[in-house]
Formats: sequence, C-alpha cells, structure tokens
Amino acid sequence: ISYFFLTLILLIMTYMSCKKEEYIPKSLSDGRYFPMSLGNWIIYEVDSVYYDDFFEPTKIDTTYYHIKEVVADTFRDLPGNLTYRIERFRREDSSQSWVLYNVWTVNKFERLVERTEQNLRYIKMVFPIDEYKSWKGNTYINASGNIDYMDGWDYIYSDIHKKDTVNSLNFDSTVFIIQKDDISLIRKDYFVEQYAKGVGMIYKEASHLSKQNINEEWQSGFYIKYQILDYKN
Repeated sequence: ISYFFLTLILLIMTYMSCKKEEYIPKSLSDGRYFPMSLGNWIIYEVDSVYYDDFFEPTKIDTTYYHIKEVVADTFRDLPGNLTYRIERFRREDSSQSWVLYNVWTVNKFERLVERTEQNLRYIKMVFPIDEYKSWKGNTYINASGNIDYMDGWDYIYSDIHKKDTVNSLNFDSTVFIIQKDDISLIRKDYFVEQYAKGVGMIYKEASHLSKQNINEEWQSGFYIKYQILDYKN
C-alpha cells in the first residue's frame, strides 16, 4: 500500500511540474502582437496626402506606394540591449523592384516594445494588454518645433483580442492602439495603429490636419494610411 501511495504522489508531482512548465505569462503571450524573428517581413500599401499652405491655393500632393519592412539583423545597443534592425524598402507598385528606403530599430522587452522611427523613439506597446490600459507612448520624444503636436500623448488599448479582416486577410486576434484622438472643426489629430497576434502591425492611420475656417478644406498637414498586403512570419 505504501508503495502505491508513493507512486501516486510522484505522479501528481510530475503532473504539477509539467503544468507549471506549460504556463506562459500573459505579458509574454501578448508579446506575440509584436513578433520579432529574423527574416520576417510585412508589405503595406500606403496612401498619403500632404497639404502645403505656403501656396495659394493650398498645394495638395497625393501619393500611393508600397512599403516592405524586413527584420534584417540584430545587434547590441550601447546599454547592451538586443536590438532588431528593420530595413524598410519602397516601390511605387508591384511592377517595380524594391529600393532600400530607410532603417529603423526595435527593442523588445518583456513588459514593453520600443521602436525608433526617423530618430524618434516610441513606446509602441506595453504588456500585458488590457482594455483601456494607457501609457505615455511619446515620453522619449522632445516634442518641440514642427512636432510639438506630439507632446503628452496617452496611448490606450481598444477592441482587444478581436477578429478582423484587412485587405481580405483574416486575423484571429487583433488590438487597436489609439495614440491620439483630438478632432475639432478646424483641427484633426488622429493617430491609431492595429496589430494582429503573430503578425505585427496590420493597419495604421495618421492625421495631422488644420485649417482656418470651418467651411474650407484642409490647408496644412498630412494624412497617411497603411494597410497590410502580405506578410511572412
């Protein structure tokens, strides 16, 4: 009988040990919304509109192109953190060859993700992900001069872990990050990004627009929209 109980105890301890090893902290699971693996890439179609009130009437430039972001390499930054090199390529449409456009970087930690774009460092995500959770995403940015509108933004999660479709691509679990939502009759600052688990960013909209009169069209600023076209993970 004692041998039976000893065997039973050992089996229970083995089972509990296995269950403990299978446990994945929520922060690590949510980190899959921003996957970083060498060779992975995402292609976006990009629509942009720029308004220049230096001209009379306002000059409007509309552009359509593709961006391909590739996780190309890793290195250690000055503090010794693992850093991912993101090579970004551009083409006007699918008939053209890719041309290196610029290089950004990503630092991914257990509790947050930092991404440097055009020498501006953003806290893109914090973990774990909770509905309406908020953080200062632009805290490292000196928001002065022509980027003073970026000061003091409170990023917030919305519509977390929901299915969605972008450009006929289906995603089982997505999350929106509303970075800025300040809209009036003469000004629009609206910045939002959407991420899919196991993929990364699948949608982005950025608007910084202004005008003098409510009855006029937008006179200055920009509007940019990214939508995923294809990816490899």
